Amino acid sequence: MSRLQKTLGEEVRTYAKAQGFDVVLSTEGVVYAAPVHDVTPAILTALQARNAASPATAPPAAKPAPAAKPQSH
Repeated sequence: MSRLQKTLGEEVRTYAKAQGFDVVLSTEGVVYAAPVHDVTPAILTALQARNAASPATAPPAAKPAPAAKPQSH
């Protein structure tokens, strides 16, 4: 990220916080989002709960090959 981009990003975040904005968007995506909108902890908790509810199972064991039939002569 260029120095100018970093400076602009910091200025937008400072301005957004001072104005009480929750989210600032640009054509390239989110420039600023208030921490209250960070759903990462909730998603991680849900994934951990799902993983605990359905423990990983080992793949089924391979079936033994059928016994060879005796050949008649």
